[in-house]
Amino acid sequence: MSRARTGSDLPPNSNLSKATVMKWLREMARNPLTDEEIEAVDDRTVTVDPAVALNLEKDGTPAWWPKSHPNVDRPLSQAERLRWAADVLAGEWSLRKRALLGANPATRRQVIARSLLQVLPRMSEGDLPTPDL
Repeated sequence: MSRARTGSDLPPNSNLSKATVMKWLREMARNPLTDEEIEAVDDRTVTVDPAVALNLEKDGTPAWWPKSHPNVDRPLSQAERLRWAADVLAGEWSLRKRALLGANPATRRQVIARSLLQVLPRMSEGDLPTPDL
């Protein structure tokens, strides 16, 4: 019988699975951060509106995530957008995966929120990996 992998038995350089990240984003979409939670994670060094950065669609895709491929003139499906966002965030969290997998939901929500606040400006500057679709 196989057991679920925990943060302590994952290879050190592997990313979180996209499925895990998509699950966490969907949970945040169903239960958006409260004003108090937003205030607690608001990074004053990032100059984006938290209400914009933390706006998630029902499936967990950041509402501001591009709707077309940045390198080719082709619209992305909703599923492709979510997979791309999950892939980028999984890469962002690869060094913290052990802590995230074992974190309580409130801590995980704070990490996700901080990441979204930091990724939005980088996305606007074109400083994120493009999707391999």
